[in-house]
Amino acid sequence: MNLGKDDSFRVPVVLLLLAVAAGAVLLSYLAFSEALSADLLAVWAAGRNFAEGNLDQIYPVSTGIFTMLPPDGWSAQFLADGYEESIYPFIYPPLWAVVGSVLYRLADFSTIVQVASFLNPLMLVATLWIALRNSVPAAWMPVCFLLGLGLLATGLSARIALEQNQPQILVAFLTVLAIDRQRNCAPLGAGAALALAASLKIYPALYALFWLARGQNRAAAAFALAGGALGLTSLLLGGIQLHLEFLQQLSDISGTALVTYFTWSVDPTVAQLFMADRLDSVLELRNVAADEVATGWWILKKSALWRGLDLALLLAVLAVLVFVARRTRSILFWPVAFTALSLVSPLSWGYHYLAPLVFAPALLVHLGMRRGLVALTLVFVPQMTFLLDFDVVMQFWKYVALPAGTASMLCYMAFLVVAMRREDRESLVSLPLRPGTRQL
Repeated sequence: MNLGKDDSFRVPVVLLLLAVAAGAVLLSYLAFSEALSADLLAVWAAGRNFAEGNLDQIYPVSTGIFTMLPPDGWSAQFLADGYEESIYPFIYPPLWAVVGSVLYRLADFSTIVQVASFLNPLMLVATLWIALRNSVPAAWMPVCFLLGLGLLATGLSARIALEQNQPQILVAFLTVLAIDRQRNCAPLGAGAALALAASLKIYPALYALFWLARGQNRAAAAFALAGGALGLTSLLLGGIQLHLEFLQQLSDISGTALVTYFTWSVDPTVAQLFMADRLDSVLELRNVAADEVATGWWILKKSALWRGLDLALLLAVLAVLVFVARRTRSILFWPVAFTALSLVSPLSWGYHYLAPLVFAPALLVHLGMRRGLVALTLVFVPQMTFLLDFDVVMQFWKYVALPAGTASMLCYMAFLVVAMRREDRESLVSLPLRPGTRQL
């Protein structure tokens, strides 16, 4: 199958798709440019404290459990600024506190939000385009691209990421770009893109193992060199103490089951379904008016046995994925890997699945139209419930949103595996082997 390499697009079709994409970016900007952007605020706040020399106000003091509350001093800082909405902690490497300090010196937060509210939907649309140009034939691109935009626009993963101006959008873009560059004979760019993604959220570093498993050593080496350079830069600019505090934050996150309607992974789901009586509630840090109800989340500290089982499950999933990576060249391996590792991660928000979800329209091609539509319905309907603004519906849904979200991602992974196996079988039929060779 020639994926996205022919010249079947006509100029009017390309112009139409560009116009629709531009309209989607504009609508997103208009919808979210005045949003609270609490996740982006955490980066800006860490940068502010770094710039002002308040290094004890970058990361919250560790208590051995991840509460998702910011450092103690942040509340007073934001109240002094007149900000009374949600405040979340900074949980990125110190390098991004340094970047945040540059942003703090350049502009106020409202200006940063305006810029991010334009760049983030632009990156998300680009991520969708890059994923589809590698996973569907060119003749399918118009349908799949428009469908993908619709799924992202109505799905909870993209909506919350855009509303919060979540850095995860940049991570998804860089991750899919890295896969594209490797498939298009640019391993140095692939390694650099993946390294930059891993400098924001550590887990993309695991994807380099699959390059090694496939013998794509130049991309893996580029990742190691670029990642090493970024790590050294972070250490030199941020200092050892901040990195020790960051590592402690990662340890606290790994040792905590954080239960919200949007933490779609195995640990929070198990905690909600089987250990609800042991959960401790945490109220989010914000000023609540007299007529408002305080909101928050639930946490549970994991036992040593639980953490050991987590590690064993992660290693088992990695081993299976490495085994599969050596035996398939299907592009759909990557969203399978992204989804599987997110599901077994200690903390995966719904927007962690943006990178695999942009491949979703490819299911129409690889499963057939009817089966593909059924698969997409099962995966995305649980994400669209926010469109039903009815109190009774939402009161019921909040109790099942977490297991439903996790189950939908498990279903998505299963559909991707079926599609991947079908693509592999079709490749074996359409590309007969020469004697003495083996098709991977």
